[in-house]
Amino acid sequence: MNHNKFVKCKKTSAVLGSINPVYNETFSFKADATELDTASLSLTVVQSMEGDKSQQLGRVVVGPYMYTCGRELEHWDEMLSKPKELVKRWHALCRTTEP
Repeated sequence: MNHNKFVKCKKTSAVLGSINPVYNETFSFKADATELDTASLSLTVVQSMEGDKSQQLGRVVVGPYMYTCGRELEHWDEMLSKPKELVKRWHALCRTTEP
């Protein structure tokens, strides 16, 4: 996202039949260096329901101080300081406020 505007979406593989699914995915995005102060990465876990319905189970936002704090901000800062390296972190999801 950039300035809270949706820019790009990538989907992970689905985990079927698990009460506690684990996702171990790698994401790579190209962004202009001038946009990194206003960009953020929002990861949302969605459960498919019957028909075309889906339910958001939780999300985490990784980005600059304007959007995040704590471990998510530390991850963002480490990614910026090591642009050619893979920076791995586990993040806990927060419940979404949507119904």
